[in-house]
Formats: sequence, structure tokens, C-alpha cells
Amino acid sequence: GEYATESDVALAGLRLLLDRESAFDDWLRTDVAAAFDKLKSDPSRAVGANVVQSRLAGRRKRMQVRR
Repeated sequence: GEYATESDVALAGLRLLLDRESAFDDWLRTDVAAAFDKLKSDPSRAVGANVVQSRLAGRRKRMQVRR
């Protein structure tokens, strides 16, 4: 197989988890923080939960039609 020992498998899994966590942290620091700052500076940009749900439902419908 690709790995010599169970330990190698575990290490590879841990590395993968650390990479994903690092990518998630980067996303939070950049994209999410920027969006939050924009919203904080202009609260009129806020969108209600019902609007978000409606938009997501529309996207789901469009994706189902494309299948």
C-alpha cells in the first residue's frame, strides 16, 4: 500500500486535518472578517434570514433543474 505502517496512516490523516483547519482559519481571517467589517460599517447591507433562506431555495431549485 501507500503507507508502511498504521502510524504513517494516522500521521497523514492528522496532516490533512491540520491543512484543512489552516485553510479554514485563513478563510475566516480574510473573507469572513472582510464581510463582517463591511457589514459593521454599513448595517443597511444586512440581509434577513428569510431572504437568505429564499435565495438558497432558489439556488437549490436551479441546481436540481440542471441535473
